[in-house]
Amino acid sequence: MITYILPIGSELDYKYAFELLLPSFFHYHKEKDYKFVILYKSIHKNILDYYYLNDGFDYTNFDFIDEESLYMKDIPEATYYFQMYLKLLAYKIVETDFYVTLDSDIIFTMDFNNNNFIENNKAYTYLVKSVDTWIVRANKYFDVKLEYSTNQTPFVFKTKLVKEMFDKIDVESIIMEKNCNEYGSFFAFMIKNNLFKDNYIIKPFRKVGLNYKILKDKSKEDIIKAFHHLAKTSF
Repeated sequence: MITYILPIGSELDYKYAFELLLPSFFHYHKEKDYKFVILYKSIHKNILDYYYLNDGFDYTNFDFIDEESLYMKDIPEATYYFQMYLKLLAYKIVETDFYVTLDSDIIFTMDFNNNNFIENNKAYTYLVKSVDTWIVRANKYFDVKLEYSTNQTPFVFKTKLVKEMFDKIDVESIIMEKNCNEYGSFFAFMIKNNLFKDNYIIKPFRKVGLNYKILKDKSKEDIIKAFHHLAKTSF
């Protein structure tokens, strides 16, 4: 079984999540046994209730958790980095061996199940030969020499490895003070401790989504064509 984790950080993200992401999830997800956790801000509880109580989806497998109950401290003002930290801290409420982190603007476009994310107790990820800002920071903090970046969201975390990361280092400081990101930090931690090959399989499991650079200056017809093409080549 897999747990899906969705932190929602802004009011607009609720619109994306409940009008795009979740309808596509319910339509294409083909596993009956799963858990889906939405992490919300207490100030947005009324927005969450509005969407949750006014649609017809079955939320039996869902948990709605106030991020304050997970963090147990005053919520930092640096929301951008805090959302990254939440995706790692979420291991504390995950009871499955793996969990998949999502963002509100993700859309599923084809049938999928657990086999799209894991195989023989290993998680899928894929690597991009790119040393971006996140990898530069991770290399410096972890004293490694990564030449690749992992895929971003959706990302498959192996729960016990995230716990091990928290047991060994100050993850909050890495994200909130050193300004590393969640995926680069986790990748660097695994490489530093020789954990990657035993727990992950390099396999592209999603295509690049639509973004501003791709759609900039495109006509409405071209955008629709791009979406249909994406639907044929990703899940």
